[in-house]
Amino acid sequence: GLLVSVQRAREAALRYPDGPATGEALYLLPARLLDLADQGIPPEIEQAGITATDVRLTAAAWDREFLAYYEDHPRAASSGLRLARVLLSLGAPEPAAAWAARVGAANPDAPLRDGLLYLEALARTESGDTATAQRLLDRLVYAPFADPDGVPAPSVHREDAQVVLGRLLEARGQIERALAAYEAAQS
Repeated sequence: GLLVSVQRAREAALRYPDGPATGEALYLLPARLLDLADQGIPPEIEQAGITATDVRLTAAAWDREFLAYYEDHPRAASSGLRLARVLLSLGAPEPAAAWAARVGAANPDAPLRDGLLYLEALARTESGDTATAQRLLDRLVYAPFADPDGVPAPSVHREDAQVVLGRLLEARGQIERALAAYEAAQS
């Protein structure tokens, strides 16, 4: 089935010498695993005791390995974003925040930099580190980020960051500031 073919493709890629094609193959394989987990694990795989969570954990492990070996790869930021998103979805906000921060720091000019920052802010909020989350959300709301052409522009996550910031402020009892954040998100 698909799981076995993805595992075999990975084993084959690991036997090839390092190069752009090998890195690209190793980048793409975790996405195949996540597709499998999202579409539903086939009964024969479930009968073997493998769950969607197991498959997601494997995808995360493969992304971590990709980032260890290919930290300068053009898709490193995308791999880090995927890794952090999977970790957050698995209820691991601290590692999700740490990976988003690490990959963002290693790729400061990546077009996905604001996405990494947004994911880190969400993870920090979920883990209870609201002071850091607020600082990151403020940055997303007010600082420019490079678009895919390298032109500074507002973050594509700006409105979402304003809503999360509003919820954070509301939870702290800062109702006036929360309402201002909500209003800014709607305009």
